[in-house]
Amino acid sequence: MKNTIKIITAFLLIGGIFLFSGCGCKPQNTHRYDLTLEIWGPLDYRDALNKSITVYRKINPNIAEIKYKVIPVNNYKKELVDALASGQGPDIFF
Repeated sequence: MKNTIKIITAFLLIGGIFLFSGCGCKPQNTHRYDLTLEIWGPLDYRDALNKSITVYRKINPNIAEIKYKVIPVNNYKKELVDALASGQGPDIFF
């Protein structure tokens, strides 16, 4: 009788571990980030960046949007410095 109680207790403990550890559950990654990456450049590099952006989206498909903003060369430095100083700068810049 004592052996039967030990065996049942062992099965319940092992079963409880599997039940509460999440074994057999598939991870659900349905969250889509509201993150937008912004890239600034003085020239239109969109065509050159398309391949890199495509590869990045495959690696991290949860990024909502990637924007490229062209700023004229004569205003680029001033706009970039002002934006960085105000905390509104781009994520990537050339």
